[in-house]
Amino acid sequence: MNFNPPPVSVIEKTKLQAFKELRSLLSEVLASAVADDEVPEAFKSTANWEKLIAQTENRLAEAWRHRFEAGADRRKAAVLPLDLLPDDEHGQQVLSERFVNDVSYQDRQPLDQLDRQLSALSGEDFDNRSPNPFGPSSWVEGIRGGMKLIDCTPEQRDWLLERLIPLLTARMGMFYSGLNARLTSAGVVARPAYAGQATVAPRSEAYSPELVESVGTRLSPADGEAEGGEGEAGNDP
Repeated sequence: MNFNPPPVSVIEKTKLQAFKELRSLLSEVLASAVADDEVPEAFKSTANWEKLIAQTENRLAEAWRHRFEAGADRRKAAVLPLDLLPDDEHGQQVLSERFVNDVSYQDRQPLDQLDRQLSALSGEDFDNRSPNPFGPSSWVEGIRGGMKLIDCTPEQRDWLLERLIPLLTARMGMFYSGLNARLTSAGVVARPAYAGQATVAPRSEAYSPELVESVGTRLSPADGEAEGGEGEAGNDP
Protein backbone atom coordinates (compact mmCIF):
# COMPACT_ATOMS: atom_id res chain seq x y z
CA MET A 1 0.00 0.00 0.00
CA ASN A 2 1.30 3.45 -0.87
CA PHE A 3 1.28 6.09 1.87
CA ASN A 4 1.72 9.75 1.07
CA PRO A 5 2.33 12.27 3.86
CA PRO A 6 -0.50 14.76 4.44
CA PRO A 7 0.05 18.49 3.94
CA VAL A 8 2.50 20.15 6.31
CA SER A 9 -0.38 22.17 7.75
CA VAL A 10 -1.83 19.00 9.28
CA ILE A 11 1.52 18.20 10.92
CA GLU A 12 1.85 21.73 12.28
CA LYS A 13 -1.74 21.86 13.53
CA THR A 14 -1.25 18.51 15.24
CA LYS A 15 1.91 19.74 16.92
CA LEU A 16 0.38 23.04 18.07
CA GLN A 17 -2.74 21.40 19.49
CA ALA A 18 -0.77 18.66 21.23
CA PHE A 19 1.53 21.15 22.93
CA LYS A 20 -1.42 23.30 23.96
CA GLU A 21 -3.01 20.28 25.63
CA LEU A 22 0.30 19.24 27.18
CA ARG A 23 0.57 22.63 28.90
CA SER A 24 -3.04 22.50 30.08
CA LEU A 25 -2.65 18.93 31.36
CA LEU A 26 0.56 19.63 33.26
CA SER A 27 -0.90 22.79 34.79
CA GLU A 28 -3.89 20.77 35.99
CA VAL A 29 -1.89 17.93 37.53
CA LEU A 30 0.58 20.32 39.16
CA ALA A 31 -2.28 22.22 40.78
CA SER A 32 -3.66 18.93 42.13
CA ALA A 33 -0.25 17.65 43.23
CA VAL A 34 0.48 20.70 45.38
CA ALA A 35 -3.00 20.96 46.91
CA ASP A 36 -1.54 20.06 50.28
CA ASP A 37 -0.95 21.91 53.55
CA GLU A 38 2.67 20.77 53.65
CA VAL A 39 3.80 21.78 50.17
CA PRO A 40 7.51 22.69 49.99
CA GLU A 41 7.89 26.41 49.41
CA ALA A 42 9.59 25.90 46.03
CA PHE A 43 6.46 24.28 44.59
CA LYS A 44 4.15 27.13 45.56
CA SER A 45 5.80 29.33 42.94
CA THR A 46 4.09 29.50 39.54
CA ALA A 47 7.46 30.57 38.11
CA ASN A 48 8.83 27.17 39.12
CA TRP A 49 5.80 25.45 37.62
CA GLU A 50 6.64 27.22 34.39
CA LYS A 51 10.19 25.84 34.48
CA LEU A 52 8.86 22.30 34.75
CA ILE A 53 6.23 22.76 32.01
CA ALA A 54 8.63 24.54 29.64
CA GLN A 55 11.29 21.87 30.04
CA THR A 56 8.73 19.14 29.29
CA GLU A 57 7.65 21.06 26.19
CA ASN A 58 11.28 21.38 25.12
CA ARG A 59 11.89 17.65 25.55
CA LEU A 60 8.85 16.68 23.48
CA ALA A 61 9.70 19.32 20.88
CA GLU A 62 13.15 17.79 20.55
CA ALA A 63 11.60 14.36 20.02
CA TRP A 64 9.18 15.88 17.48
CA ARG A 65 12.08 17.38 15.50
CA HIS A 66 13.78 14.00 15.37
CA ARG A 67 10.57 12.42 14.11
CA PHE A 68 9.55 14.92 11.45
CA GLU A 69 12.47 17.20 10.68
CA ALA A 70 15.51 14.93 10.82
CA GLY A 71 16.56 12.98 7.75
CA ALA A 72 15.68 9.31 7.46
CA ASP A 73 19.25 8.30 8.39
CA ARG A 74 19.04 10.31 11.64
CA ARG A 75 15.61 9.03 12.66
CA LYS A 76 17.03 5.57 13.28
CA ALA A 77 19.40 7.01 15.88
CA ALA A 78 16.86 9.31 17.49
CA VAL A 79 16.33 7.36 20.74
CA LEU A 80 17.27 9.67 23.60
CA PRO A 81 17.91 7.62 26.76
CA LEU A 82 17.35 8.76 30.32
CA ASP A 83 20.36 10.46 31.88
CA LEU A 84 22.77 8.44 34.02
CA LEU A 85 21.27 7.99 37.47
CA PRO A 86 22.78 10.07 40.30
CA ASP A 87 22.72 8.43 43.73
CA ASP A 88 20.08 10.84 45.05
CA GLU A 89 17.62 10.12 42.20
CA HIS A 90 16.99 6.42 42.73
CA GLY A 91 13.43 6.96 43.96
CA GLN A 92 12.68 9.29 41.04
CA GLN A 93 14.03 6.73 38.59
CA VAL A 94 11.81 3.99 39.99
CA LEU A 95 8.75 6.25 39.67
CA SER A 96 9.78 7.27 36.14
CA GLU A 97 10.13 3.68 35.01
CA ARG A 98 6.79 2.77 36.56
CA PHE A 99 5.17 5.66 34.69
CA VAL A 100 6.63 4.56 31.33
CA ASN A 101 5.66 0.94 31.86
CA ASP A 102 2.18 1.60 33.26
CA VAL A 103 1.26 4.03 30.48
CA SER A 104 2.67 1.68 27.84
CA TYR A 105 0.45 -1.12 29.18
CA GLN A 106 -2.78 0.51 30.29
CA ASP A 107 -2.93 2.96 27.36
CA ARG A 108 -1.51 0.53 24.85
CA GLN A 109 -4.34 0.74 22.32
CA PRO A 110 -4.44 4.56 21.96
CA LEU A 111 -0.64 4.70 22.11
CA ASP A 112 -0.29 2.09 19.34
CA GLN A 113 -2.92 3.92 17.31
CA LEU A 114 -0.99 7.17 17.71
CA ASP A 115 2.23 5.41 16.67
CA ARG A 116 0.58 4.28 13.45
CA GLN A 117 -1.04 7.64 12.72
CA LEU A 118 2.27 9.42 13.25
CA SER A 119 3.84 6.86 10.91
CA ALA A 120 1.40 8.02 8.23
CA LEU A 121 2.29 11.64 8.98
CA SER A 122 5.98 10.80 8.66
CA GLY A 123 5.73 9.69 5.02
CA GLU A 124 6.99 6.71 3.04
CA ASP A 125 10.57 6.76 4.36
CA PHE A 126 9.44 6.37 7.97
CA ASP A 127 11.37 3.83 10.05
CA ASN A 128 9.15 2.24 12.71
CA ARG A 129 12.03 2.19 15.17
CA SER A 130 11.77 5.97 15.44
CA PRO A 131 10.29 6.78 18.88
CA ASN A 132 6.88 8.31 19.41
CA PRO A 133 7.59 11.97 20.28
CA PHE A 134 4.60 12.00 22.64
CA GLY A 135 5.46 8.69 24.31
CA PRO A 136 5.69 8.46 28.12
CA SER A 137 9.50 8.45 28.12
CA SER A 138 9.60 11.95 26.64
CA TRP A 139 7.09 13.19 29.21
CA VAL A 140 8.92 11.89 32.25
CA GLU A 141 12.34 12.96 30.98
CA GLY A 142 11.01 16.47 30.49
CA ILE A 143 9.42 16.59 33.93
CA ARG A 144 12.57 15.40 35.65
CA GLY A 145 14.66 17.84 33.64
CA GLY A 146 12.35 20.65 34.73
CA MET A 147 12.60 19.64 38.38
CA LYS A 148 16.38 19.96 38.18
CA LEU A 149 15.92 23.65 37.33
CA ILE A 150 14.00 24.24 40.56
CA ASP A 151 16.02 25.18 43.63
CA CYS A 152 14.99 22.46 46.07
CA THR A 153 16.36 19.33 47.74
CA PRO A 154 16.34 15.82 46.21
CA GLU A 155 13.83 14.83 48.91
CA GLN A 156 11.50 17.61 47.79
CA ARG A 157 11.79 16.46 44.18
CA ASP A 158 10.85 12.96 45.36
CA TRP A 159 7.86 14.49 47.17
CA LEU A 160 6.60 16.21 44.02
CA LEU A 161 7.16 13.27 41.66
CA GLU A 162 5.40 10.87 44.03
CA ARG A 163 2.29 13.04 43.78
CA LEU A 164 2.62 14.02 40.15
CA ILE A 165 3.15 10.62 38.53
CA PRO A 166 -0.14 8.93 39.57
CA LEU A 167 -2.14 12.01 38.54
CA LEU A 168 -0.43 12.14 35.16
CA THR A 169 -0.70 8.38 34.56
CA ALA A 170 -4.47 8.56 35.03
CA ARG A 171 -4.81 11.24 32.34
CA MET A 172 -2.49 10.01 29.59
CA GLY A 173 -5.12 7.82 27.93
CA MET A 174 -7.36 10.85 27.41
CA PHE A 175 -4.45 12.79 25.92
CA TYR A 176 -3.64 10.03 23.42
CA SER A 177 -7.26 9.32 22.53
CA GLY A 178 -7.98 13.00 21.93
CA LEU A 179 -4.94 13.35 19.68
CA ASN A 180 -5.95 10.25 17.73
CA ALA A 181 -9.47 11.63 17.23
CA ARG A 182 -8.14 14.92 15.85
CA LEU A 183 -5.77 13.16 13.46
CA THR A 184 -8.61 10.97 12.21
CA SER A 185 -10.82 14.04 11.73
CA ALA A 186 -7.99 15.64 9.72
CA GLY A 187 -8.03 12.65 7.34
CA VAL A 188 -4.95 10.83 8.62
CA VAL A 189 -5.35 7.10 7.94
CA ALA A 190 -3.32 4.98 10.34
CA ARG A 191 -0.87 2.53 8.85
CA PRO A 192 -1.54 -1.15 9.54
CA ALA A 193 0.22 -2.54 12.59
CA TYR A 194 3.80 -3.42 11.80
CA ALA A 195 5.32 -6.83 12.42
CA GLY A 196 5.49 -7.64 16.11
CA GLN A 197 2.96 -4.95 17.10
CA ALA A 198 -0.20 -6.44 18.55
CA THR A 199 -3.32 -4.37 19.07
CA VAL A 200 -4.27 -6.09 22.33
CA ALA A 201 -2.13 -8.07 24.74
CA PRO A 202 -2.40 -9.20 28.37
CA ARG A 203 -0.29 -7.35 30.93
CA SER A 204 1.93 -10.40 31.40
CA GLU A 205 3.24 -10.16 27.83
CA ALA A 206 6.78 -8.79 27.53
CA TYR A 207 6.18 -6.54 24.53
CA SER A 208 5.45 -2.86 25.00
CA PRO A 209 6.31 0.07 22.69
CA GLU A 210 8.32 1.86 25.37
CA LEU A 211 8.82 -0.81 28.03
CA VAL A 212 11.99 -0.14 30.02
CA GLU A 213 13.85 -2.31 32.48
CA SER A 214 12.83 -1.23 35.92
CA VAL A 215 15.23 -0.44 38.71
CA GLY A 216 12.58 -2.09 40.87
CA THR A 217 13.19 -5.47 39.20
CA ARG A 218 16.70 -5.44 40.64
CA LEU A 219 15.50 -4.96 44.22
CA SER A 220 15.13 -7.78 46.72
CA PRO A 221 11.96 -9.98 46.59
CA ALA A 222 10.60 -8.18 49.64
CA ASP A 223 11.02 -4.83 47.96
CA GLY A 224 9.38 -6.19 44.83
CA GLU A 225 6.32 -7.20 46.80
CA ALA A 226 6.09 -3.71 48.25
CA GLU A 227 5.70 -2.24 44.78
CA GLY A 228 2.06 -3.18 44.79
CA GLY A 229 1.18 -0.11 46.88
CA GLU A 230 0.26 2.99 44.90
CA GLY A 231 2.74 5.85 45.07
CA GLU A 232 5.12 3.97 47.38
CA ALA A 233 7.94 3.11 44.96
CA GLY A 234 9.87 6.31 45.59
CA ASN A 235 10.03 5.52 49.32
CA ASP A 236 11.74 2.13 49.06
CA PRO A 237 15.36 2.12 50.28
